[in-house]
Amino acid sequence: MGRPCAARFCSLGFIPRRIRPMASPASRFACAVVIMPGRVPVHILMVAIIRLTMRRIAATLTVFGALLFSAGSAWADFDDDSGANKLFVADAALPVSAHEFRFETIGGEPLPLAEYAGKVVLVVNTASECGFAPQFEGLQILWERYRERGLVVLGVPSNDFGDQEPGSASEIKTYCRLNYGVDFPLTSKTRVKGADAHPFYVWARDQLGFLAKPRWNFHKYLIARDGRLDDWFSTITEPTSAKVIRAIKQLLDEPGGDGI
Repeated sequence: MGRPCAARFCSLGFIPRRIRPMASPASRFACAVVIMPGRVPVHILMVAIIRLTMRRIAATLTVFGALLFSAGSAWADFDDDSGANKLFVADAALPVSAHEFRFETIGGEPLPLAEYAGKVVLVVNTASECGFAPQFEGLQILWERYRERGLVVLGVPSNDFGDQEPGSASEIKTYCRLNYGVDFPLTSKTRVKGADAHPFYVWARDQLGFLAKPRWNFHKYLIARDGRLDDWFSTITEPTSAKVIRAIKQLLDEPGGDGI
């Protein structure tokens, strides 16, 4: 009495034995309908048909969505990188250290990364209106916890992803300070992808590989005391996650630092 209808039909012999092992319960039900239509109530028939149809629609949409996502990602990567390497075409020697690059502070002053020689630097492209903006809090925690040991957190506001950093320099600075208490250094608004990307970001991708380039806001690069690019962390990796803290500690413990 308690067995599903499809199982009862199968046990009663309404479905040929060669079909039973290869068919799902819904498919068996459909076979039963075809073979013995007069014995299947109409409402049960409709349920079976609807279930089969919905499963096929869901499977089709899943495959179609995956294809669209893959095509879109491939096109975005092609478009973003179409002219990136041109930044170095005329260079006699490629940079070998992050300390060879310079940014501009959010106040408009020059900010050569050479100022941070001997320190560990976490470079993060930020956006105030991004859903990952709460990571500002984690970045501030890292800054407060490890700056005396030699860590610098450097925020790089960027409007590249989703136009989520549309404000002026003063608006960005005020937002970060009022909402998350940010007092770590911030650069001026910077391009981090595509042909106009800041040279540091082109170099970083070249150093760590194609997969290491920013795909969204709050992508993280970790620079060692000697200026080498040591590691990267994706958007979804929280600043205070175990893997980020472990990597920071390891670099802070290298010769030339105070350790932790």
